[in-house]
Amino acid sequence: MQTKTRIRNNLCQTKWEEKFTSNFISSELCNGQNLSYTMMITPGPNPRQITMANFNDRASQATTAKVVANLINGSVFDIYEQFMAFGKVSGAGTIDADRRITLNFQIINGTDTLVCNGILFPN
Repeated sequence: MQTKTRIRNNLCQTKWEEKFTSNFISSELCNGQNLSYTMMITPGPNPRQITMANFNDRASQATTAKVVANLINGSVFDIYEQFMAFGKVSGAGTIDADRRITLNFQIINGTDTLVCNGILFPN
């Protein structure tokens, strides 16, 4: 069920975060290597943010691999540069009408850079 929120001229719209909230099957290509896994997306710690858990299939007993992204509008997000146990992450993505997410990001760990492109399908 989608929550409605009031906006300035008394019209209602679906919260941007809700379009993204779900479990997704991620299919990524990172430096020539294919990777497929489940990513969980939930509302972020602040309004107009989302949290992506098991980012780049990096969840383990030591980390949930949660990356936070800012929603630019209802279909575009920005992964601001943030430090994770596995490196520095940044990137961007979009969601389409069928809730497919296109994701482009990089992970820098020391002198190694991992460049990734992926598509996430709602599960």
